[in-house]
Amino acid sequence: QGYGRLLMEYMIGEARRLGFKKIWGGCFTDNERAIQLYRRLGFVCEGCFLNEQFENGCYRHLYSLAKYIGNYYNDNHTWSGNPKWHIEHY
Repeated sequence: QGYGRLLMEYMIGEARRLGFKKIWGGCFTDNERAIQLYRRLGFVCEGCFLNEQFENGCYRHLYSLAKYIGNYYNDNHTWSGNPKWHIEHY
């Protein structure tokens, strides 16, 4: 265990080294372990794609996640909070 975190930390470090301003990814809303990892690494939830995948008779939603590198986010956006990591289930 812990390999996912090591890989993500390496990826973030490489993105910073290469001058990236933002890293984007996605995570299904029912993947609690991945959500916890992304949050600990500083990712924010930018939105949600509803009914993104149909599997085993039900639809799954997908979070749109981002990690902003350096001060890019605070310098270029007036809103600095994090939207709720919660989806209303219909």
